Amino acid sequence: QPGTEGDAQPGTEGKSGGLELRTFDWVSCLLVLCSVPDEEAALLSCSQILKHGTGQLLFLEHVVASSSFGRWLQRAVQPLWNLIGDG
Repeated sequence: QPGTEGDAQPGTEGKSGGLELRTFDWVSCLLVLCSVPDEEAALLSCSQILKHGTGQLLFLEHVVASSSFGRWLQRAVQPLWNLIGDG
């Protein structure tokens, strides 16, 4: 059935997400991976559109704090963050 995951769509050969493969000097990915359902697929798509050997993935992501107070604070504001920051 066309349109199912993993099937190539007409006109998308040599493309990733509609973008030409191996044509970009850099891709930026800033504070979004936490809200992407499949991080691995997203990063694969990024790698497919980067120029081979010279393309760069620029990313900035947030992680859990290393201190116990920092982790507590992150968990405390999480409900508000979910509301205003989409996860």
